[in-house]
Amino acid sequence: MGHIRINKLIRCSTNLTLEVMSDLLGQQVNPNDKLVISKDHSDMSTEELIEMKDYIHRILDDRLSVVKAEYMSLDNRINNPDLYALSDEVMDSF
Repeated sequence: MGHIRINKLIRCSTNLTLEVMSDLLGQQVNPNDKLVISKDHSDMSTEELIEMKDYIHRILDDRLSVVKAEYMSLDNRINNPDLYALSDEVMDSF
């Protein structure tokens, strides 16, 4: 079995905090705690596994939404630069 420290997980994610990890694991954790990586999840109930899967999917969906929004913003600026240019009237008012 391998392990990973909580602080490494937190560094690699913008949405993951100690509080979120504590809620997810159901106990208080500190940054130096180790999570054991095990292939055996037979001791977890189906509801717990589904809840963990749904949580991970929500985080990934949130990240994907942010990336899509940023892409669309950049795509619009590149393909429609006139939409983002200030008109002469607006510039005169400054």
